[in-house]
Amino acid sequence: MSEAQGESRQSSLPGRRRGGAGSDDCHEPRACGLPRLVIAPGLNDSPDLWRPGAAEPEPWFSAEGRIFAYSSMRDGQFWIQWPERATFCFDSQAEEVRALPHSPFPPEWLLDTYYRSVLPLVMQVRGWDVLHASAVRGPRGVIAVCGRSGSGKSTLACGLNQRGYALWADDDVVFGTSPHGVQTAPLPFRLRLRPASAAYFGRSPAGAGPVAGNDSFTPVRLEPVALAAVYVIERAGDSELAAPIEIGRLSPGRALLAVFDHGYCFSLRDMERKRRTMRQYLNLAAEVPVYAVRFQPGWNRLRAVVDGLDQLLQPSC
Repeated sequence: MSEAQGESRQSSLPGRRRGGAGSDDCHEPRACGLPRLVIAPGLNDSPDLWRPGAAEPEPWFSAEGRIFAYSSMRDGQFWIQWPERATFCFDSQAEEVRALPHSPFPPEWLLDTYYRSVLPLVMQVRGWDVLHASAVRGPRGVIAVCGRSGSGKSTLACGLNQRGYALWADDDVVFGTSPHGVQTAPLPFRLRLRPASAAYFGRSPAGAGPVAGNDSFTPVRLEPVALAAVYVIERAGDSELAAPIEIGRLSPGRALLAVFDHGYCFSLRDMERKRRTMRQYLNLAAEVPVYAVRFQPGWNRLRAVVDGLDQLLQPSC
């Protein structure tokens, strides 16, 4: 488990965040409003997150170990700052998120950063938790595909999409537990494919194309859906497997370790929020089938890999 996310994804601490502070008003997944984004006009001074008496900001690290952003909690507000670019601010109710641009970056950058890096953490503050995963929706619910950056999450989700599964998420899957089981809620997203994958599927390149979901600045309602399964994927070497794909269901203990490694949050400093997060991950590992998926990469093997994933999702399995 790790801290925040943004330009790059990583799994070692410190980095992506989990366990932040805030209201638990949405700790059971249910229909709750997606906050609206409000962009302040003109250029704004960068708020001083290091002022005396405030908690020291927590850095966000890229996979290469480079600090690219900071987060802070003070005066009942949650702050996420990209130095020399923009600061995002929201409170624990999170009905709106304010963006304060510091430089003349295009609105597209603000929107992409909001959808990919800010909104998932807003949901985490509101009581949900977040997996670094792509996802599709089938008849039995949503299937999350977790893995390291570059492991093929989006590519496999696109492959399943061609089999009739609706795309649900790319990079961020929010989930929570309730009396109805483990559920997930839809967030707006842009499908981000690497150039080779985009060419293979005939889709737009990474970050291009419309946002799936709400592409406006107004709040919308989120209707939770069952989280039916989690695939934790890993690329194998050409000689490591006898077949293009190998799938095995994990025990609850191993499932917990596997999914926990792909979570992130706003902050690691709030103990009560960390306890709540741990409970949700324990519930996920106990109630949702989690599969370890190893596959041989290569476009000539992709069809067989997607066949294996699709077969496992059929009602008879």
